[in-house]
Amino acid sequence: PLHYTGIDFSEAALERARERFPAGTFILSDIEEPRIIEGHYDVIVMAEVFYYVDPIKTIAAFRTHCAPEGKVLISLYHSWRAHVLWRRIKKVLHTIETHKVLDPSRGLRWTISTFTYD
Repeated sequence: PLHYTGIDFSEAALERARERFPAGTFILSDIEEPRIIEGHYDVIVMAEVFYYVDPIKTIAAFRTHCAPEGKVLISLYHSWRAHVLWRRIKKVLHTIETHKVLDPSRGLRWTISTFTYD
């Protein structure tokens, strides 16, 4: 069975997640220090978080929670900071694949990449 855990510092965001995904586990916590999490995960998703936290510290904190063959999925929307953030991220993770996503109705673009730790 599929098991997933979500972490956010916003209780309101966690409430919305619980409503949409009632089978999930959702934790109010600082993503830079995920000591509260137990176990290993096949996929770790970090969506739109690196504008608010140190990517190197956060990536390092989750290393012990990634299964040996696990993947890390990261998304960033295009902004003036995204280029700098991707360079920092790619210094500590190994890229498997990258996709560009466009939402023409809102004029937004994202880059979504899959990585491994080793």
